Amino acid sequence: MSPVDDPPGEVRDEIAHISCPSLTHADSASHRPSHLRIIQELTVPADGRLDRIEGGGIVLPAYRSFDREPGLQLATQLAQQLGWALLVICSGRAHAVDFPDEIRRALGDRLTVIDRPAAVPSMELSSLRHPLVRLERSNDAAVKRNLGIAAAVRAGWRYLLFLDDDVITKDDDRTLDKSGIEAAVTALQARSNLRAISWTVEEFPDNSVIGHARRLAGKEQTIFVGSAALLVRCDERLPFFPGVYNEDWMFLIALAQASSQYGQCIARAGSVRQLQYDPYSSTRAMSEEPGDIIAEGLMNLLEDDGPALWAVAGTPAYWRRAVARRSALINDLIRSLELTPDVESARRARTALNAALRLHRSASPESLRNYVLSWRADLPRWQAYLEALAARRDGADLGTVVTELTTQSGTRAGAARPRPGVSRIRRTL
Repeated sequence: MSPVDDPPGEVRDEIAHISCPSLTHADSASHRPSHLRIIQELTVPADGRLDRIEGGGIVLPAYRSFDREPGLQLATQLAQQLGWALLVICSGRAHAVDFPDEIRRALGDRLTVIDRPAAVPSMELSSLRHPLVRLERSNDAAVKRNLGIAAAVRAGWRYLLFLDDDVITKDDDRTLDKSGIEAAVTALQARSNLRAISWTVEEFPDNSVIGHARRLAGKEQTIFVGSAALLVRCDERLPFFPGVYNEDWMFLIALAQASSQYGQCIARAGSVRQLQYDPYSSTRAMSEEPGDIIAEGLMNLLEDDGPALWAVAGTPAYWRRAVARRSALINDLIRSLELTPDVESARRARTALNAALRLHRSASPESLRNYVLSWRADLPRWQAYLEALAARRDGADLGTVVTELTTQSGTRAGAARPRPGVSRIRRTL
């Protein structure tokens, strides 16, 4: 086992001493078509009055070229209407130098546009460098969102809205607009346990390859909330987005499990749509598979055990069951697709599903468990990092804050604080 794959010692020791009365958790290790029972539907106080809505901002991870980013138009409109700042972090086919001049003029000093830095020294978390993060995957949205969180906390935002660059409002559900955001902020102010409000992506459904294949086979499959359109209460208690697929699920899981009332932590405010893509890409299926297994397994445990989920999530036996159940699920789905009338889509879906199965050779139960432990160990380090950023607030504008975060290490999120009487030794990551 390589050093980067080895779970942190302090978490490994803690797990070994946890009493776990329900180690079987057979149902928790199985796929569930819906996780909506832990999601609240947004309710707004009858008077609808806001104490204040200023002090918020929008973070948009840009990857598509700017002539194909409907989410940018929506983000610009909301920033103008709300008076919020907009941070656009570019990579892929999006480049800061190509950013539309008309939007620069419209937003003025409320706009900050940067190319994603090759590395952010202050965010060296071990789980972000775990082999599973790089297994058939090159998506960098998590890094961008984490940089957005750090900038928002350092700048003193009260609310942070994440928007993906392909998000579009629906004609029959215009809840992601100025009044919708005001209603969501009202709910956040009125309910102390509520931490995050999302708009589900229901036109081109926001599902993994497995989810799309289940729909094609006529099986039940709902849509969970995610970060495509996500409003959070912005403070130093926010978790980070890990680098595996379903990083938004894991962000929300960490947010909920830290609350004693985890079932009241996340709400849904409405729905949006997104640009279509190939739902049966083998490359996509392979890049999604490790994160899909992890997030599904953890979400099930959150539903069943709440904050006590770590007692089972840290055991190798649970992930062996999860991988076995996942393999059985995919094989059953492949057989079901043989009866699907859409022959060509079914053929492509079966090819993608077989590609996902091949990933199980690399995404072993041990590697999944060790990733979860590394991620868990990183959460308090990230919290300490955000607390340090909050303590340094000095009224600096967003552009200055982003420059500071991307050009110097500052307080490293991955650097554990030394305990009294213990020498500080840098781990090999």
